[in-house]
Amino acid sequence: MKKVLSITLSLAICFIVSCSNFDDSEIWDKLNDHENRIVYLEEICKKLNLDIINIQSIITALETNDYIVSASPLVDGSGYTFIFKSGKSIVIYNGKDGVDGIDGTIPTISVMKDVDGIYYWTINGEWLLVNGNKVKASATDGITPQFKIENDYWYVSYDNGNSWEILGKATGNNGLNGTDGDAMFKSVYIKDGYVCFELNDETSTIIRIPLMKEGNLLITSEKEGTIAKLISSEEMRTTTELTIIGPINNKDIQHIQIMNSLQKLDLSNATYLKNNLSFKLNPYQDTLINRTIEELILPPLKDTYIDFSYCFALRHVVVTSDNASLCNYKYEYYEDDGWGFWTQDTILFCPNMKYLEFAEGVIEPSNSNGWNSTHILEKIVYPSTLVYIPYTITLTSQSIRDKDASSTYKYVDVYTLPCDTLICKATNPPVLNPERYGRPLYYDTDSKCYYFETKEYSGVTKHYEEINVPSTSVLYVPKESIELYKNAPLWENFNNIRAIEELE
Repeated sequence: MKKVLSITLSLAICFIVSCSNFDDSEIWDKLNDHENRIVYLEEICKKLNLDIINIQSIITALETNDYIVSASPLVDGSGYTFIFKSGKSIVIYNGKDGVDGIDGTIPTISVMKDVDGIYYWTINGEWLLVNGNKVKASATDGITPQFKIENDYWYVSYDNGNSWEILGKATGNNGLNGTDGDAMFKSVYIKDGYVCFELNDETSTIIRIPLMKEGNLLITSEKEGTIAKLISSEEMRTTTELTIIGPINNKDIQHIQIMNSLQKLDLSNATYLKNNLSFKLNPYQDTLINRTIEELILPPLKDTYIDFSYCFALRHVVVTSDNASLCNYKYEYYEDDGWGFWTQDTILFCPNMKYLEFAEGVIEPSNSNGWNSTHILEKIVYPSTLVYIPYTITLTSQSIRDKDASSTYKYVDVYTLPCDTLICKATNPPVLNPERYGRPLYYDTDSKCYYFETKEYSGVTKHYEEINVPSTSVLYVPKESIELYKNAPLWENFNNIRAIEELE
């Protein structure tokens, strides 16, 4: 039947041409344009199927805590070749701006994390369903969607091509902003030690996979106390940067201390299961001084003392949670009466400490029994999320007891800023917590310090908390917030306030 129609159409065209000066160029232009669109869409279809396999590799790596060990840019700069620790290799192309005027509809394939924490396939913004169930995006699920174009229609298969389900028209009259780059990936970039895959969906979903250089090691712990079984003897000798995900305890920290080349320890995604009041970076203390670890990213720790004693190479510490009390104290415990207390012992403190940083998400750093250092740091960094000033992170403190003209007793605790450079990324100037020991805190504009009041037998006592800012200290804040800081309580004590942008 198709053959008869084809012959009839040909005869009709010949008849029209022979009987008039008919211009057929428009017909042929439309036919050629249609064929070009089909070729273009078929190329997109090939990329789409390749991207589905690639995204499965990425999601599988995410779920199995695999990571990327090599990221090589393509010669033409259009993307990267990535090699995972598991040996899997993928090529991802950067997306490009769309081109107007592509007729037809290209299905938008992506992935989305559901409330159960698992990534599932989506198609055109909706869950991809097979027999009414969402389809996991990892390769372990066993279902890999496949697409094809046939007779100007899109088809999808969920059983490796054994059967196909029609999706919709591939070519037609409706114009669509097409995409010259990958159908699934909008962009691929490397940032902060991660490869970031930005998907070409409505929310621009970003999936981050760690990028570990030679000498780097990522360990996933399923149970505390098992790190010794997860690190080989060769890795113990050669690892320079170690990242741990999952539960750890003091036994694991002890094992880390005997890694001969370890310079950076990232515990930001670890869960420390403590059995006492403190987290000790070096549990061995003076019996095995650590001389290699230079940078530490702490695990989330709340209401916990953090002890850096006997870590002589430590220079850079990142605090990841509120209420983690930095400490260079020694805990004295007396078995006779069963009680103990923290005493300052500056000999134990790491002598090369220079850089203290609070990670994004921290609202109020240490709020009790803080760090009384004995030397000036080069830099302290507060995050954009900071709301309350960590008043106890000071160089020295001293208390002065006095009585004013009205016979009101007055205590003044003087805290000295312990760094040359303070960087505060918060747009709004942070304040001291409005309460101290359950009492409201007030600001004295004349003395430029906070105070709270207590009632004693002799009357009212005012407790002042004064911040001493050395004249050489520099405060860096967002450019648009400089004037706010100049007129904010406590921050007004800085003589030198500059824009963070000057550091970049």
